[in-house]
Amino acid sequence: MNWNFDATQASTTELNQMDIGREKEILRKKIKKKKKKVEKNNPLLCESESEISEADKQTPQKKRTQTFDEIQDKSNRIVEHEHLLATLQQKIDKIQITSAQKLDEIPIQITVQPGSYTKEKNEFTYISTQSEYKTFPINPAVINGIFKCEMKINNLGDIYVGVMKSGLLIPFDRYPGELPYCIIFRQSGPVYQNSAELQGNQQMKDGDQIAIEVNLLTTPRTAHLFINGQQQPVFVSGLPKSVQFWFFLHHFGDSITVLSLKKLNVPNVTKIPDEIKMKWI
Repeated sequence: MNWNFDATQASTTELNQMDIGREKEILRKKIKKKKKKVEKNNPLLCESESEISEADKQTPQKKRTQTFDEIQDKSNRIVEHEHLLATLQQKIDKIQITSAQKLDEIPIQITVQPGSYTKEKNEFTYISTQSEYKTFPINPAVINGIFKCEMKINNLGDIYVGVMKSGLLIPFDRYPGELPYCIIFRQSGPVYQNSAELQGNQQMKDGDQIAIEVNLLTTPRTAHLFINGQQQPVFVSGLPKSVQFWFFLHHFGDSITVLSLKKLNVPNVTKIPDEIKMKWI
């Protein structure tokens, strides 16, 4: 009896162990199946940490690198746009300045008799072709304002510039210093008016930019010479109400260009310590 009981008990124990083993195997399969399902939905997860690829480990660093590169690229594009805007603004400012200057400019005409000179096309550049006195009045006459006429000495032989009473006619072969109502700024420095002379201005030379500024608003009315922007000490006071600018060519090869005639809002003339006044006679 005892032996049969023990055998039956042993068989029962073995059966229980087998059932437990089967349940463990079934549970293990279920866990494995769930794990595969999770890994399928999330490729970043692997069966173990040792199975994580090096590429996956570097994914956050790649993202940071990509983000930095994108920021740098955007920053570079912003700098380029700012540079483009600055360039455009400079062009706009230049156009505005040029437009403002052109509004102040007065269209000029130079009409003289035929003679020993040539004129460059589309500009007021005149060249003497032989020795002859030639005076070129610049139109229009100016009145009631502040005006500046700018010229450039291209080739200096015997060239004068000046101001005369409007409407004065000086024929070729006539020296302008022989006539009244005419101011002469000579290339060698002296100032002539009606046979009177005063020394003190610097000599002109090739390439110099010459400007004569007349103030017909002040009393007495004045004329000042500028050479390369520098005001000269000898000036003329007591001008008539209306005047014209002019230039004079004499020797072969003398050449001058009239650059502009402008009306100014304010004078460029200042009080200088060594100034010398010549009275218009």
